[in-house]
Amino acid sequence: MKILKKLLHLNRFINTLIITIGIILLFVGVKIVYTLYTNTNKIDAKPWLSYEGSACSFNGCWTSEMNQKYNYWRDQAVKQRNPDLCNNVEGIDHGDYFTSKKIAVSTCKAEYGGIIGDINYCINLKDANDQKICLNMLAEKAENINTCEKLPNPHKYKCYSMIAKKTKNLSICQKIPEKVVGYHYERKVCIINLGKVLNDTSVCNLMNDKELVNECIEGIKNLQRHKRF
Repeated sequence: MKILKKLLHLNRFINTLIITIGIILLFVGVKIVYTLYTNTNKIDAKPWLSYEGSACSFNGCWTSEMNQKYNYWRDQAVKQRNPDLCNNVEGIDHGDYFTSKKIAVSTCKAEYGGIIGDINYCINLKDANDQKICLNMLAEKAENINTCEKLPNPHKYKCYSMIAKKTKNLSICQKIPEKVVGYHYERKVCIINLGKVLNDTSVCNLMNDKELVNECIEGIKNLQRHKRF
């Protein structure tokens, strides 16, 4: 009888021990799952922090979390072909000032059109500045001045100048009139920039104004001097 009682007590002790160990293991398991879930959410909450997308937007380069987020959502919009993803951006950090969320969203959607290369999308944008951003990016990507024709003066000729520099095509600079209403020096800028890219002072002779020719030659020579050091 005494042996039976001892066995019963031992059985209760073992059952209690098993239940206690089970509760402890359950608690530890829940804690591990919660920790993993929380850490995963922390990473997923800000995927742009580890994003290695384009470092610069059309507006220039500046390193900040705001710009990481901007670049991330712009490129996600392109990847998923959904410009509404641009609504997730907060702004653009230019270093000494910030672009508001409203303008940043608008700019993001404009850049989206330029990157995917949809000219009709660019033209249908309501804001004139967004159209300019979109068409400029589209023209630069396509390296085609025909897209520049969709822009009003003087932006059309600034677009010419950008493509001339990228393609190293002097004949594009020559298509820019000597004087453009609202922007008188785009032909000069185009020729000087191309002269610097080509490292060729003879390019400067395409300008009719002797003073501008000398300014162009001096600018290229200064660049050459800096490259030696």
